[in-house]
Amino acid sequence: MCLNLVATVALLICLSGCDDPQADDTDGIPNPECTYGADQTCNDNLAISSLHGTCNEDGTCTCADGFDKNPQTGLCL
Repeated sequence: MCLNLVATVALLICLSGCDDPQADDTDGIPNPECTYGADQTCNDNLAISSLHGTCNEDGTCTCADGFDKNPQTGLCL
């Protein structure tokens, strides 16, 4: 019974934040989408060498014309 309770609690904790790409385990502050000054970090696919957006000072991406923001990552497709 005790083991099942521990597994259930661990599952509930994971379901509440494990898949959140903006979750930060250290201080509760969301992780930035990108690194300011490194616009390539706005590319949803890092293997692409062209710049699909610009990284703002607040760590969010502004996608270039013709590129949409991935709602799950905040990066430019």
